[in-house]
Order: sequence, then C-alpha cells, then structure tokens
Amino acid sequence: VRIDWFAACAFAEARGAADDRPWRLPHSLEWEKAARGVDGRAFPWGDHFEPVWAGMITSRPGAPVVEAIDAWPADVGPYGMRGAAGNVRDLCLDRYRREGPETIDGRCVPRAEALEADAIVTVKGGNFSSQTQLCRLAGRFGGRAAQRHYGAGFRLVRPLDPHADAGAQKG
Repeated sequence: VRIDWFAACAFAEARGAADDRPWRLPHSLEWEKAARGVDGRAFPWGDHFEPVWAGMITSRPGAPVVEAIDAWPADVGPYGMRGAAGNVRDLCLDRYRREGPETIDGRCVPRAEALEADAIVTVKGGNFSSQTQLCRLAGRFGGRAAQRHYGAGFRLVRPLDPHADAGAQKG
C-alpha cells in the first residue's frame, strides 16, 4: 500500500530482471477475469454479498484496517485470486477510461504506454474502507498515476508465453 503506479511498474521490472521473467501489472480486464471467473460473478464467492467475507468497512466492529491477504478466507475467486472484494484495491496497467477499458476485437491488449504523472490509471477491487457497492468485482476506479493511495496496492502477472507481451509496460 501507499505506492504509486510508477513505483509498482519499477518493482515489476526489477522483479523481472531478478528472475529473468517478464512481470507487469495486470490489465483491468485480466484482473477482472481472475477475480470473477467465467461466470461473471459479482463477488469472488458468488453473487450474494456477505460483509464478513471480505475486508471492508462493515466487516468487523472498530476502525477498518489493512490486514494480511489471508485474513479473509472466503475472499478468494475461482482461479485462486485472494483479496479482490476487500482489504486493498489494486493498481492496473491501463489508463482509466470512463467508457471502459480499451479492447481490440473484444480482447484486452496490454500495451506499452509512457504515462505522465497526472495520468489517471485504473484501480480495481474493494478495500477496507469500502461500502458494499464499491466491493463489486466489476467496479473500477480512477487514480492518479503518481499519487500514493493508502487503500491501494498492486499485484503482478506474467504471460504464459514470456515473449508474448515483452515490453508491455513502460513506467
């Protein structure tokens, strides 16, 4: 948490150099597929909302806080992605667009794009201070690329074919 998009991209690049595999932030549609599965569920566990199953504002009494990713065992999607409905939102690779993520022929295209500090990037997921409607997996938010958000962090992805999107991320 409290990391900006540029630092998250730099971490991905350093991680890739360290283990000789390309790592990057997920495109928002990749993030959503990992969280929702093929059935398009509203929450990682299905379509019924239960506040005690994810780290959000009404999950526990007291002030909401960031917790370990395994603190909410029910907040796991069909592909094993944890913490998508609550706890911390995730920075994504793509720019935030009001009309939705850019696609080509209905597919997401992670592309290299140099962003300026005031660019708005996509942020996905619920977080510890979210209300129910903001924990839906289809929800998306915009955040300034250079701003550090207490309620946002990141996760990394890599392609199955390491040459498939080499250079897809430029911070």
